[in-house]
Amino acid sequence: MHAYYDPPVREAALVILNGRPVGALWHPPYSLDVSKYLKAGRNHIEIHVYNTALNAWSALPPHDYKPLIAKYGNRFQMQDLDKVKPISSGLLGAVLLVTTEQK
Repeated sequence: MHAYYDPPVREAALVILNGRPVGALWHPPYSLDVSKYLKAGRNHIEIHVYNTALNAWSALPPHDYKPLIAKYGNRFQMQDLDKVKPISSGLLGAVLLVTTEQK
């Protein structure tokens, strides 16, 4: 049996509030307490999301191994490169700012 969970953040996200780093999100519960970074009035939030090496690699054109083969011989065969496909990354859902009642 397999369970599939689709998180709101794929891979990693760094949160910056009013120019100060607040924290990183990379696993559940995908939430941060930002209350000590808030100020009265307008606030500026940045969420820097990161991609995977697989996505960067899948965007590259096929590599030409002929010069390597000519120099060193045919020592290996690249396999299944046609199956390298990008995966979802970044923010995959809504960003919610939730206020809680202070006591």
